[in-house]
Amino acid sequence: MFNNLAQFRYDRQLTQMPERSTDYLMPNMLFHLIVLVIFIGILYVIYKLVVRHQNLTHVSRDPLDIAKERYAKGEITKDELSDIKKELKV
Repeated sequence: MFNNLAQFRYDRQLTQMPERSTDYLMPNMLFHLIVLVIFIGILYVIYKLVVRHQNLTHVSRDPLDIAKERYAKGEITKDELSDIKKELKV
């Protein structure tokens, strides 16, 4: 049947199946999960850097506009608004 022992071992290896058919998938799935987590982390860091950069480059508002908003909300009176306008025009 088999000419020699090497041929027997080779044929036996071909017919042997793993204990479970998913045994070879687990390390591969774990690697892909780790890569996915790293990729999502990199995207999160980039997002945070962009948002922080936008906040730092935000141009400050004009003080007169702030005073007008406060007047519109009722936080200051018309006289206080006119005083602020006089001070800012100087």
